[in-house]
Amino acid sequence: MKLVASRLLWLHLRSRRAPLALLLITATGALLRLLQPWTTGSGESAELLPPVLAVGAAAVIATSMTSPFGEPERATYPLPWLRLAQVTALLLAGAALLGLARLGHDPLAAIRNLAGFAGMAMLTATVISAPMSWIVPLAYAIYCGGPIDIHAPSLWSWPALPSSNHAATGIALAILGAGVLGITYAGTRERHCDPG
Repeated sequence: MKLVASRLLWLHLRSRRAPLALLLITATGALLRLLQPWTTGSGESAELLPPVLAVGAAAVIATSMTSPFGEPERATYPLPWLRLAQVTALLLAGAALLGLARLGHDPLAAIRNLAGFAGMAMLTATVISAPMSWIVPLAYAIYCGGPIDIHAPSLWSWPALPSSNHAATGIALAILGAGVLGITYAGTRERHCDPG
């Protein structure tokens, strides 16, 4: 029975292109590390680039949750446990990779930002569609550029705050929790084009 469950999980992950998602998250972490000289300091681009790259990793996680089979799959097997395993694995990998990429420069903020943006992306994938899951987190990251520019971040721009701000971490975790619940139980919204 254990072999069947692990095979089912592997097939689920492959059908969602989870290995490709992991590769893209790894590339995002490597890019963040490569751009380290431009992400240190107090300039607007130095403070905005890490959250924007976290949005990229978050969008990859949310996009990978889409089903290639659509409605027939929903009727054949209870998917919440498979979705939860997938999102947990990708979130843990993303947190580890982005945290390592920011070593020496507040890695906990990078992990917190990934968590919050992933929650936004998953909620967007649930409500709109997985391919559009990047829109809301990216718009929010750009919005945060204003408070970063005038050096006045607040809880409304929590990605710009240091990891020592517990309220910002609480907000990110609440958004992540809502996103994980939404994507686990509802899945992504399927968009179908009308051929007529």
